[in-house]
Amino acid sequence: MKNLLLVLVALMSCACLSAQQQYIVTDVQIKNDTVLFKTHPKRDGATAACVGAEQLEQWLVDLHAKGSANIFSILLGAFDSGTPVIIEGTNRCFADTNIELVNTITISNG
Repeated sequence: MKNLLLVLVALMSCACLSAQQQYIVTDVQIKNDTVLFKTHPKRDGATAACVGAEQLEQWLVDLHAKGSANIFSILLGAFDSGTPVIIEGTNRCFADTNIELVNTITISNG
């Protein structure tokens, strides 16, 4: 019975992960201490309130933030290889922009 429960939990967690939006990184630009990148497809609108309709395919990494070097490394690898990624935003925009900051970026397994 325990084995069946473990299998069901594992299957449900895989289903949840595969339901997350996957993006292809289409452009990367470094400006001052930030990394601006674009993805395809655009977000479906479920995003921070500060993001403008014209910026739904744009994300920003603050290179001064903790963990930003890791995010930048994953981002460049995904851009170079065309590998899909899953992006989690911070629900905040970078100062004086309508572009959401990235909290985490992970390589998609699906």
